[in-house]
Amino acid sequence: MHDVVIVGALLAVLSGVMNGLFTLPMSFLGRWSWENVWSVFIAVACLLLPAVIVTAAAPSSWGLLTQAPGPAVTIALATGFAWGFGAIMFGQSVSAIGIALANTFVLAISSAFGSLLPMLLLTRQRFMNERVILCWQASR
Repeated sequence: MHDVVIVGALLAVLSGVMNGLFTLPMSFLGRWSWENVWSVFIAVACLLLPAVIVTAAAPSSWGLLTQAPGPAVTIALATGFAWGFGAIMFGQSVSAIGIALANTFVLAISSAFGSLLPMLLLTRQRFMNERVILCWQASR
């Protein structure tokens, strides 16, 4: 049990170091514009690397993907595209305001939406009942 705690703590420290240094290579790219940097990132990290890892770790997954329902694949592709677009915009925000502020805003926004959207989507009837609406109107 003691070894598991040590490994977990070391992984947490490694994660923190990697999160703090992940934009460091961008400072060594010189004359590359941000479009080139993030195009390479999206192509390698979001398209090529996941395909290689899936092929190496679970080659039968490709067969499962071909059997998946069309709407599920469409939703997965759309949310993946949205995540990629968000990653590119995050890179822009790091360039514009720095990593400290960009991380702060991203964590705050994702925490807010990550908490509120599931509640609104999964329990909409609780938020749309008459008592909640009356309480909200009374507080205004």
